[in-house]
Amino acid sequence: RNYSPLHVQAIVKLGSGPSRGHSSQQLQRHRFGLHGERIQQWSASKILKKRKRSSLFSAPSAKAGEEADKDLSTFSGSVAGKSIPAVATLLYIYWVFVSELPPGNSLVNSDPSTLKLAMELSENFWFILPALNFDWVPSINPVMEGLFNFVVTWMIMMFGFYSEERYQRRVKMLPFLAMMPFLTNAVYLPYLAIREPTGKALSLDDTKELNMLESVTESKNFGRLLGLVGLLSIAWALLGRQEFGQ
Repeated sequence: RNYSPLHVQAIVKLGSGPSRGHSSQQLQRHRFGLHGERIQQWSASKILKKRKRSSLFSAPSAKAGEEADKDLSTFSGSVAGKSIPAVATLLYIYWVFVSELPPGNSLVNSDPSTLKLAMELSENFWFILPALNFDWVPSINPVMEGLFNFVVTWMIMMFGFYSEERYQRRVKMLPFLAMMPFLTNAVYLPYLAIREPTGKALSLDDTKELNMLESVTESKNFGRLLGLVGLLSIAWALLGRQEFGQ
């Protein structure tokens, strides 16, 4: 039988067998002890391997985050980074304002009823007037109301990047943010094309010098509020205004 070095060491220490004054039970206990050590060593090696695997999926370090921000900033300032949103702007404006392609007529040739619907959807912004249940509040298909409010809320979320304006020397961000809820991508895409890459995120030192609007948009409650409105928009589209049916 082949013995491991640990077995050989135990046999030499205890003797070759019962003839040296040690019973088979004593040898058996020592063998179990050696197996216990092996199990402990095996368990420790498994734990180390598991830690190594988990470290591969751990959160990136601050240095890695800075390098990622730098790479993204480099791309956004490159020719490709500027060209992609610029081309997307031209295509979007052509599709919405000029083209007669689906889902409907262009803005130039819009039906008066479409413009009337847009005004009524604006009146029901964030479901404030429908919640007050006034008689004069326009009754609109809830799916259209939910979609309208969801898209507008999505654009308002862009205010969360308002603190970036302090790093913009030529372009002021606030006018673009103010128009985004009304014109959506027709304003958002051009801003991406002309903005200056910042290369860094807002630091803790910068947060001590926030103005009033930056303090609001950097607050977690700002994101929670918009998220709640987004969920309400989905719920309204599915369950609102039962007179329109299921």
